[in-house]
Amino acid sequence: MSELQIFNNTEFGSVRSLMVNCEPYFIAKDIALRVRKSAESCQGSC
Repeated sequence: MSELQIFNNTEFGSVRSLMVNCEPYFIAKDIALRVRKSAESCQGSC
């Protein structure tokens, strides 16, 4: 697992990510729009 990286974009804001087994993983809380509980948005896929 790599260290956390933060991508900043003027249109989208900040998104945290890291690499796990050569695959990019993004923090659901940073990319979920209008979701009260980010854990609910990725049930079954996280």
